[in-house]
Amino acid sequence: MSTEDEGGLVARAKAMDDAAWAHLLHAYYPRLRTYIWNRIGDDGAAEDLAAQVFEEAVVRIGDYEWRGLPFGAWLFRIARNISTDFVRKRARRTGVAFEPAEQAPLGRGLEQRVETQQLREALQQLNDEQRQVVVLRFMSGLSTEEAGVVMNKSTGAIKAIQHRALRAMRRALDQIDPMFRGG
Repeated sequence: MSTEDEGGLVARAKAMDDAAWAHLLHAYYPRLRTYIWNRIGDDGAAEDLAAQVFEEAVVRIGDYEWRGLPFGAWLFRIARNISTDFVRKRARRTGVAFEPAEQAPLGRGLEQRVETQQLREALQQLNDEQRQVVVLRFMSGLSTEEAGVVMNKSTGAIKAIQHRALRAMRRALDQIDPMFRGG
């Protein structure tokens, strides 16, 4: 969707146009759910929290100012705050901040499931900031500029964090499975 199209869609959403909200939900919900799932490791909670992002967006849309950046950056910032609160509450309650999913999605081949598990293990070797950049950039499809807006950092800072994160993941993958070397 072009920036102009999205600007018009956001204006309609501010006027509480149901069709505009439905379009935004369809465009952003899967990416938000993926982002949240990668932060918290709980499929059911990720779905609930992604829906909560839209509930909060509807409540706060009057405060939103269009600045030419994708509307998704604002939604991902809300998702970041909601998922951070969820993780903090869960950590206080259980002493565990992240609970890896017990099983990869059904219907995937064993090799893909092993690779997914290895990538998740490598991702867990990163600090929270690095993990967020990787998830925002590569799993949720945000640009460096959008990730910067979500994390309140400059584009240069996002690029530096991303570089360090990818190097750390490469080292972790080399330790997990030497077959990753040289690629």
